[in-house]
Amino acid sequence: MSFTQNEERMLQELIARIRERIDSLEPFLKFQQHGLGMEGWLRVETVAALRNIPEIKEIKVKNKGPDLTIFLSNEPEPKEVELKAHNSTSVAWCKSWRNKYPKVTCLFLMRKGRNLSKDLESEGFLVKIEDVDSNWITGILKLSNPRGGIQDAES
Repeated sequence: MSFTQNEERMLQELIARIRERIDSLEPFLKFQQHGLGMEGWLRVETVAALRNIPEIKEIKVKNKGPDLTIFLSNEPEPKEVELKAHNSTSVAWCKSWRNKYPKVTCLFLMRKGRNLSKDLESEGFLVKIEDVDSNWITGILKLSNPRGGIQDAES
C-alpha cells in the first residue's frame, strides 16, 4: 500500500508553500508549547498550496468533520483531508483523528525533534515525513488498516 499520486502531489505542494512562508512560523518558535492558531495557519496555506494542482476542481473548507473535502478530476470520489498542526514534537495530537475518521488522509505540520515515522508506523499508519527546515517537519499519514481491511491506494 502507498499514497496516491494526488496525495503525494498535495504533500509536495504543501511543503513548497510552507518553505515560501516559513518566516510566518517564526513567532511560534518563541512560544514553544503554544500552538494556538497553527491549524488555522495551516488551513490557509494548504488551500493556497493546492491551487497549484490542476486536477483539483474544488476545495470545500469545513468547520466540522475533516477540514477539507477536495474534488479531483481524476478520482471518482472526493478526498477528505484532516489538517493537524502543533508546536511540539509529541505524536499524540497527530493521531487524535484516527478513530473519528479512519479513512481520511491527514496532512500535518509540527516541530522537528524525534523520529515520528517509527512511532506512527508501529501504530498502523502509512506515513511520509519531510523536513521543511531545521525547526519544522510536515508530512502525510493515513491508517494502513482502517476498519479491519487494508486501505487501498484509491481510498
